[in-house]
Amino acid sequence: MSIEICSIFIYNKVMCEVLLKVEDLSMKYFGGNWGVKVASFSLNANEHMVLLGKSLSGKTSLLRAIAGLEKYNGNISFSKDVSKNLAFSFDLNSLPKHDKVYDVLAYPLIIRKENNIDEIVKAQAKKYKLNNILDCKVNKISQDYKKILLLARCMIRQNDLYLIDNPLKDMDEKLRQEIFEIFLLDSKDKCVIYSTDNYLEAIKMNCKIAIMAYSQLIQFDTLDNLTSKPKNRMVLENLGHNEYIIGKLIKKEEKFYAQIENEYINVLEPICDIFINKEILLIINNNIIRNDIYFDKDTDYLICKME
Repeated sequence: MSIEICSIFIYNKVMCEVLLKVEDLSMKYFGGNWGVKVASFSLNANEHMVLLGKSLSGKTSLLRAIAGLEKYNGNISFSKDVSKNLAFSFDLNSLPKHDKVYDVLAYPLIIRKENNIDEIVKAQAKKYKLNNILDCKVNKISQDYKKILLLARCMIRQNDLYLIDNPLKDMDEKLRQEIFEIFLLDSKDKCVIYSTDNYLEAIKMNCKIAIMAYSQLIQFDTLDNLTSKPKNRMVLENLGHNEYIIGKLIKKEEKFYAQIENEYINVLEPICDIFINKEILLIINNNIIRNDIYFDKDTDYLICKME
């Protein structure tokens, strides 16, 4: 395990600061259960990134490793001493039950010795719809408002990196949508890794998405590439796309075909014989097989241009 300082690189003649770089990260919990099997990605300053996956897919474990709360193998590097200036919103149990909502919001500012604490707390409470419960103790407010409080506390001060772990899960739908829109505005121009199992939230974040399943980071890319060039079925399913067909590549009379039940579709892309009998993933759009389906040796499935 190592945490290092990484440098600034030049991309298309524009200076971009790589705030966080994760390389070949893996971790196991006691008992041998995988927290994360493998994950590699980088994140620039002021960028957003979404970890999208179902429960137990490894999202929380990855965030905890980045936050320095878990031992891991691999490498995590920061462009500066971000590890001392990050905020992590992940567990309702971290809220002090007998403190008032006001005190919970004020605490991150007090330990930083910020100025105008009362003004900042009241403004944040108003922004996140907590202004009417500032004098209430945490154990007296609803679960939904505890989740909002956790998120508001995480976002109340300026940090280099914000790690947000599925903050609005199982909330009242109308309230969830309202708070999510507030968060989007509040997180503008901030560096955020946002974990969720809600693909609509992931899409609205308008950033690169890391698809996670079975403790692995399956694919990290833009939404367009994830939907048009998915690594496997899990990518599509996590994004709410269940319209696809699985076929098989066969060769007849020196020509390649995608066999789907008793149908044969001509494959335009030249393919080596070693891929015969490999599964083919056909993405459906409005009941039509897309004409931009492609062949990519790095995918778990053979994805081909079809005639």
